[in-house]
Amino acid sequence: MAEVATLGIDRLQGRSRHVQMGGFLSKAEATNAILNEDWLLITSRIESNPVIFSDAMKLCCSLIAMPVGDLPGLLQDQNMDIIAERVNAQAYADAISTASTSSGIDRSVAHAKRTELCDLSTIFGGLAKSLGEGS
Repeated sequence: MAEVATLGIDRLQGRSRHVQMGGFLSKAEATNAILNEDWLLITSRIESNPVIFSDAMKLCCSLIAMPVGDLPGLLQDQNMDIIAERVNAQAYADAISTASTSSGIDRSVAHAKRTELCDLSTIFGGLAKSLGEGS
């Protein structure tokens, strides 16, 4: 399976597409990689909320993910992220194709939206309100 993926990546790189596949990265290496990419692909078919998801959110990286666990609910803004329609290879390939043909994402707008979503006062204010503690 990894050999097939490697061949596909080699083919895309041969067409001057900026695509990377790698193994374990240190925190600093992962941060640098995420900051320098337009899209982060979360290929998991089972994880509800993988650790890389929160890292990407903090770094304002747009995601392409499978529709599993909490991800569809967490990634509702289709202007920033893409969720595959189904959990299969073809649907995921279609999501990647959509991303590659999109006009791109204004990272400053994405950053502002991500910052708002992750703001603790907003989160706890909303929690207090839902518990009847806030105004």
